[in-house]
Amino acid sequence: MTKLASLAVIATMVSLAPATLDAKCAFVEPKSQVITPADTVIEDGGGVLVVATGYPRDNEESDKQPTWRFAASGKRFEPVMERLAPGLVVYKPAPGLTASAFVLENDKHQPQIAVKRSDTRNAPKLAAPVIRSVDAMQADRGRFSSTSVTVHLPAPAPSGAMLLVIYGVDERGNRTARSYGQVHAGDKDVIVYHSGHCSFPPKGTLSSAPGETVAVAWIDRSGRASEPSRPINVVAAHDEP
Repeated sequence: MTKLASLAVIATMVSLAPATLDAKCAFVEPKSQVITPADTVIEDGGGVLVVATGYPRDNEESDKQPTWRFAASGKRFEPVMERLAPGLVVYKPAPGLTASAFVLENDKHQPQIAVKRSDTRNAPKLAAPVIRSVDAMQADRGRFSSTSVTVHLPAPAPSGAMLLVIYGVDERGNRTARSYGQVHAGDKDVIVYHSGHCSFPPKGTLSSAPGETVAVAWIDRSGRASEPSRPINVVAAHDEP
């Protein structure tokens, strides 16, 4: 299977929302979607992972919902929202929320997910990723084209890794989150960016071009980021005919 063909069958979080101004593409209303698995045990420092889906309208951040609340024991608590990457936010319980189990509700008090707090304190985060290479590929197919960025690992992704965030690294070593991709058990290749016909990444997402310096970090089921990998330069990849 060619790399382009594999893109068509890999469901990545960066391409959850099929939308475009093209009349042949369906319009999908922007909304927030919880991706934390039900009954997840949240470790200290973590929370519930929420992603933006649908067509990203101007000045709209559908991954952040300021009216959503955690509910426990008949009370509601405002979450602390931290953006991990464009279109990816972790909703953390506020210090006043001490219950061992709680529910994330929307503005209509409709439950989005129920989670539990871990009894463990200071549970270790995932180790920094070790990466073999990062490549960017642009494929043209007549009227349509696609762009993808893939992280290649020397060993399968570790247990507990749910997402992989890629950062641009400047000359001073400062990191800026650009995009992210879903991690499946046993993955050694993770697509962290993809755009194409009827598929647009979340608002603010940036691709990574050959020659640019990047680093990556794991996101676990609790929404906690690992330490970043060593910086590496992106190389060009070419689709196989």
